[in-house]
Amino acid sequence: MKIIKLSMTRLYLLQGEGGIYTLIDTGYKNEYKRFRRELDRNGLQIEQIKYLFLTHHHDDHAGFAARLLDENPAVIIITRAEAEPLLAAGHNNTSTGGTLLNRRIRALYHLKRRMSPKWDLSFPPLTLRPQDIRLSKERSDLSELLGFQAEAVYTPGHTSDSQSLLLPEGTLFCGDMAARFLNFAGAQYCTLFNEDIEQVYRSWRSVLKLGVRRIYPAHGRTFSTRRLEQHMQAHSPASVVPHQF
Repeated sequence: MKIIKLSMTRLYLLQGEGGIYTLIDTGYKNEYKRFRRELDRNGLQIEQIKYLFLTHHHDDHAGFAARLLDENPAVIIITRAEAEPLLAAGHNNTSTGGTLLNRRIRALYHLKRRMSPKWDLSFPPLTLRPQDIRLSKERSDLSELLGFQAEAVYTPGHTSDSQSLLLPEGTLFCGDMAARFLNFAGAQYCTLFNEDIEQVYRSWRSVLKLGVRRIYPAHGRTFSTRRLEQHMQAHSPASVVPHQF
């Protein structure tokens, strides 16, 4: 496994048979050049990336996916069927509302918006092609496709199209199902924004039942699933703060 750290998002590259790689997520739309430099630093060529596993459609995860396909059209996208219209829209979905975890995090969010006025939650629209894979089951075995043992698991809550990639040793690449970011501000291993906080915890319970032992989030360093057990239901619908887009 190779880890590429961008400004806010950690990307993961997993090697399959024949030296091909699966890339988990991309970063913001303006981070493609940095991504290419990190590929070079890791001794990888863009042509070695065969699959792009998108955990969900947000701008810090699908931001430069269209640019990646422009440069390497052979890349096959693996996403949820629910993501197709959201990716095509080129903007984080705001139609279903959502919440931030607490008032401190809301204040930090608005501070970031002031400091980064060009941050508008958009990304170049991504139109899925016939060869791209749209998953619809709760669990889908991708082992034969990727060239290593792996299973896609539907883990909604952060967004309706959120999915994770599970390896047989109990490792889960979870996107934004959970995070290790701003815990000092009370995040409690949740991602800062969620469409449905109760669904987030249902997804946590689901992956614990699958025997997951180690979480690799998109935001922050890896951690044990003991953290999920310790912080289960740390936030409730009554405690979170409605988000004003």
